[in-house]
Amino acid sequence: MAKDISKKQLGQEVTALRRTVEELEKTVSELGQAEAASRRAAEKYRVIADNTYDWEFWLGPDAQFIYTSPSCERTSGYLAGEFEADPTLFYRVIHPEDLPRVSEHMNRRKFETGLAEIEFRIVRRDGAERWVALAFQPVYDGESRFLGTRCSNRDITARKLAEAEREKLIGDLRDALSRVKLLSGLLPICASCKKIRDDRGYWNQIESYIRDHSEANFSHGICPECARKEYPELFAETSKRKREK
Repeated sequence: MAKDISKKQLGQEVTALRRTVEELEKTVSELGQAEAASRRAAEKYRVIADNTYDWEFWLGPDAQFIYTSPSCERTSGYLAGEFEADPTLFYRVIHPEDLPRVSEHMNRRKFETGLAEIEFRIVRRDGAERWVALAFQPVYDGESRFLGTRCSNRDITARKLAEAEREKLIGDLRDALSRVKLLSGLLPICASCKKIRDDRGYWNQIESYIRDHSEANFSHGICPECARKEYPELFAETSKRKREK
């Protein structure tokens, strides 16, 4: 009887063991599938992040780089690994004149929800200055723990140069307009002496009036008709010589 009970118990234990093995195999399979899915998802997001045109990065709560996209090299001349290895590099590439403003802005806004933006200059590895527009916002986990700051730098140098050129053009036009005086409206002019009456009621020589109300100046001469009228004797003498010849 003892042997029969032992065999029965052994059979039950084997069955339970098989069931346990099957459950473990199922769990291992599910874990493998989950791990593969996780790898695929990580690869997908890595491909997206690593191939962004703008310089994308993530600063941890200690302001050290957790991640930076390879596009940082195109913008700054420095490699992603250099930023991740040296937490001060990002602040050292910011133009010295802009660094206090950028630091103050980031420290003040890094915990505030919503997108914060600021434009500033950086100095590339080769010494060239570039303009970037930084957009950033805080990152929190499901339990509202602060995980750092998600940032994006966009190179806006071309836009800044175009804006500077436009402002220069506008300034040149304003300067030119400030030096131009236009004559407009009806000008009261004497039908006989051709003097012009100004807005105070005084009569002025036409050249004086135009000179005071425009950028024009005069050089005086005399036309042939007026010369004949003013100096008839000269023209009579000239005509006499022509006839004698």
